[in-house]
Amino acid sequence: RRDPRAAEKQARLAEVWAEPGATVIAEDEGEVHLLPVVRAMWQRRGEQKRIPTPGQNHKRGVFGGLNVRTGEWFYQLTDRKRGIEFMAFLTMLLTAYPSGTIYVIVDNASIHTSCAVEHWLTLHARLQLVYLPTYSGHRLNPVEKVWWRFKGFIAANRCVSSLEQLDDVIRQ
Repeated sequence: RRDPRAAEKQARLAEVWAEPGATVIAEDEGEVHLLPVVRAMWQRRGEQKRIPTPGQNHKRGVFGGLNVRTGEWFYQLTDRKRGIEFMAFLTMLLTAYPSGTIYVIVDNASIHTSCAVEHWLTLHARLQLVYLPTYSGHRLNPVEKVWWRFKGFIAANRCVSSLEQLDDVIRQ
């Protein structure tokens, strides 16, 4: 499906990129499961890697933001991915950048467009959300590439037995 506002959103994105000295953060959220993801991997002939499982799955939400001009990475671990956790992540960005406008590039997920988030944004005018065209986040958001690598390194073919261990692995 095509976004009828795609041209408008791409024009806004171009304006933000062209603004000199503006802080531009690409944001996305993901999750990591306690149960391991099994992916293809190289092994010695005759040997098979054993991947134990903790028995019951739990997951950890991760909000991530990449300053597209400097490469600085921000993240926040959460139990859930809701508007309230998103606003907490945005508050962290306001603290990290105490002056100037902050543009945060986001997809069209409901947590980015909720009434609570829209109200919060009216109280924090320095921070502006810039929406990507619908169904284009996987192509246009650089944080998606971070998640691909992150999940391959953190979650694939390995096992941790608790959320606390998973948090430690994520932080490393």
